[in-house]
Amino acid sequence: MLARKLAYLLALAKERHYGRAAAACRVSQPALSAGIHQLEIELGFPIVKRFGQRFTGFTQAGEVVLKWAQKSADDCARLQQELRDLPGASSGMLRIGTLNSASALVSNFSVPFEEKFAGVSLTILSQNAVELQQALDDFVIDVALTYIDQNPKKYLYAQSLYREEYELLARKGSRFSGTECVTWDAIRGLPLCTRHF
Repeated sequence: MLARKLAYLLALAKERHYGRAAAACRVSQPALSAGIHQLEIELGFPIVKRFGQRFTGFTQAGEVVLKWAQKSADDCARLQQELRDLPGASSGMLRIGTLNSASALVSNFSVPFEEKFAGVSLTILSQNAVELQQALDDFVIDVALTYIDQNPKKYLYAQSLYREEYELLARKGSRFSGTECVTWDAIRGLPLCTRHF
């Protein structure tokens, strides 16, 4: 994509070094070098002055391309701002608190949200149930993924997203073998783990 290659060029102009420019663009150095080389082929002019593999500056044509690259980047930034200013465009911040035990499930909700509302900055905090309630009360978070329990009225709005079921696997002949139902008090102190399906 042309925009990416121009971004590589701008990074190289700023950093004056292939490795640092690649790091700034979060790509490998070979990828950045190849992108700039492809840009030179597409435009039909050498853009970068090189001494071996080292960057030494820009050619006259490169300076012209650099000006266009900066103008393109500025236009792109203005376009993004104009899109953000459209009525109904999403922007802002959403802070979600989640139970430590539900952390693995958060992506089921956060990924679709980020795809639909790309302009919203999403922060996720992992806490225990007491901390989540306190964070809601103190307006530290906007939404909590927590247990509704038997009292959903303590929340402004509560929506059931999923149900959890717990099973105790007991060895034959052990203390809980053949037991239909076990209370939390009965298993207190046992090493437990969670598994999500």
